[in-house]
Amino acid sequence: MGVNAVQVNPWMTLTGDSIIIIDMEKVITISEVTDEQMISVYNKYLRDKDRDSNETKANKEMGFLSSISDARVSLERLYKSS
Repeated sequence: MGVNAVQVNPWMTLTGDSIIIIDMEKVITISEVTDEQMISVYNKYLRDKDRDSNETKANKEMGFLSSISDARVSLERLYKSS
């Protein structure tokens, strides 16, 4: 796993369980996460983990307005009209 990896618990705890037995050789750390931002990052990881690459298509929410060639034509037209 990478530095920013998040792992799902490989066991299921039941509501009545107060003791969980885990092989300590497999434990790095255990912590309950309640931070909404961390939960959001984890959910994004789950959505994206099966993609073939880390490339993301740019969209208007990210600030993408047009391709470079379209932007050049627009800016040249704007420059010539002023």
